[in-house]
Amino acid sequence: MTEVLAFIHESLTAGQKLVWLYVVDSQGSSPGRRSFQMAVSEAGEFAGTIGGGIMEVKLITLAKRMLQQDSPTAIIKRQYHDKSRSQERSGMICSGDQTVVLMPLSEADTVTIETLLHTAERPLEYFIEFSSAGIKLTAEAIERIEILSEDDFKIILKWQADRTIHIFGAGHVGIALSKQLQVLRHQIQLYDNRPALEMPVGQKIDYAVVDYEMLKSASAFHPEDLVVIVSHSYRDDKKIIQQLYDLPLAYIGMMGSDAKISQLWEELAQEGISGTALEHVKAPIGIPILSKTAAEIAVSITAQMIYTINKELPTGRNQGL
Repeated sequence: MTEVLAFIHESLTAGQKLVWLYVVDSQGSSPGRRSFQMAVSEAGEFAGTIGGGIMEVKLITLAKRMLQQDSPTAIIKRQYHDKSRSQERSGMICSGDQTVVLMPLSEADTVTIETLLHTAERPLEYFIEFSSAGIKLTAEAIERIEILSEDDFKIILKWQADRTIHIFGAGHVGIALSKQLQVLRHQIQLYDNRPALEMPVGQKIDYAVVDYEMLKSASAFHPEDLVVIVSHSYRDDKKIIQQLYDLPLAYIGMMGSDAKISQLWEELAQEGISGTALEHVKAPIGIPILSKTAAEIAVSITAQMIYTINKELPTGRNQGL
């Protein structure tokens, strides 16, 4: 999401017009899910994806045609991934459908894009309105989709800033996980309580030295964030869990053997933190793929986080985990 907004902002500040393609709704086995997005500039460059395939090619072509107009107006397209449909077929056969807004943007939209680009830095809730009149942030904080025709619609959605994944422990697994998540373009914050650590050559990632007993006051957490605990010691793991187990988070997981976790849970119970209060903590962390190396463990952890984030989405198929 940040990648697309950054591309839009860069293009707008360079004086280029764009079309922002945004998936406002999706059902079933649609390749493009709600909030998937991409942008196409008048220079022919683009960033992001709305699901790929022939559908994306067609809508990119449409966006380019819109940019050739003097004053293009926003339109909305529903795409059915089903060859039996007589109209609005996407050209794909994976079933399901998705609804995509094609929104022309100009220099006048720069402030709105800047605000959305920096939402991760502000603990505020934004709602964005897509309509045939353009885009704007709105005080109308109720999501709704009203479509009268291709060029007459009003859609209000809660804006979802990119999730941050907080990794506690900058050792072998923490670094390997950071690399894995960078490939997936997640926002990452890496922490350790050892100030002398150096990042591997070529590793560009936010790294902070923190006191593990002061995490709630030292770090900003949002309910959509994920936390991974892979510190270098048992005692540090305990400090981190004590600080974070009761925060509203999308995911919290801790690395360790069954024996280590059993002992830690027993100690915490003696200190008043019940097993029930820790049921949501994924420990041992990751899905069971018999991982041994730091890189394999990172894949295991990443897969579990992806599943946790996506498991409530409509997929059109049975879930395997």
